[in-house]
Amino acid sequence: MAGIRTVDLASFKTIEVSSDGHRTLAYPVDCEGRKADIEFGQEATTLLIKGIQRRFHQLSTDPRARPRIYRDLCDELMSHGYNYTVGRIRRKWNNLLRKYKRIKKDQNPVKPQWEYLQVVDQSDCGSSVGNTKITDLVFADDAVIFAESLEVLVMALEALHEEAKPLGLEVSWLKTKVQVLGDLLDEAVQSVHACGEDIEILESFTYLGSAVHNDGGSRQEVLQRIGIAHGVMDSLSGSIWRCRYLCRRTKIRIFKSLVIPVLLYGCETWTLNSDLKRRINAFVHAASPFTLFHRPWWHRLDFYSDTCDDLRIMPPPGALRRTHSQR
Repeated sequence: MAGIRTVDLASFKTIEVSSDGHRTLAYPVDCEGRKADIEFGQEATTLLIKGIQRRFHQLSTDPRARPRIYRDLCDELMSHGYNYTVGRIRRKWNNLLRKYKRIKKDQNPVKPQWEYLQVVDQSDCGSSVGNTKITDLVFADDAVIFAESLEVLVMALEALHEEAKPLGLEVSWLKTKVQVLGDLLDEAVQSVHACGEDIEILESFTYLGSAVHNDGGSRQEVLQRIGIAHGVMDSLSGSIWRCRYLCRRTKIRIFKSLVIPVLLYGCETWTLNSDLKRRINAFVHAASPFTLFHRPWWHRLDFYSDTCDDLRIMPPPGALRRTHSQR
């Protein structure tokens, strides 16, 4: 989906922001506070932007249709009492695009050359983490869109739907889900309506094999990983662990190659507490071939340090004391 041209459409729509429940234009002003293109009028500019929103795809992909589109915009503005020529409308729209690009390029928090009358960052698609803003995650045909409000999310989904059509791509609304992190929506809201489809809201969603819960914790994912790893251990019980023709070194390599990767899949994103660490530690101690082979306790320490360094997991102290006393 990297070829889908959604950036221009998103940038175009962020010219309009929400203020006190009404849609108003966030137009640029210079350092002295003078309004840019004030002679065109704020209300007329807002009507122009709304009119282009409905025709943006054809305007950007079909140059031959642009004269007709500008004439339609002229008639639409005239129906609201604004008498502007086609050339004036074309120049106004080009000026808006140039000024918006200049704002994005020259905006400097230390020495600002341009500023907004209203903050448009709140309407931009994306989620802020410190000074970093993440807009989306894309892996093959699996995409995640971040938004800090429901309106922006719906806008981004509609933009993705419209921009995918020329490329022969379609959004699978059956597989599309919405996950709300925090208390942004009322609990009574069960779905989100976008592009004529109702999108289900889920508390937990599996993305690329990892379960993501709306509370931001990793308990569900860790327990699921432990369960899957248990299944792998059971499936290898008769053919590998109890096989007399395989040496211990081979069994240990199989354990590290087949069980540990399943257990620690996606562990880079886990948020662990003492209880989850204890559960992972208990599984590794109970399922480890070292327990089956009754290896010395210091070999277990080397094994834990080698395979679970990312999680900083150590064997239960009680188990080590018992093993050491048996030596």
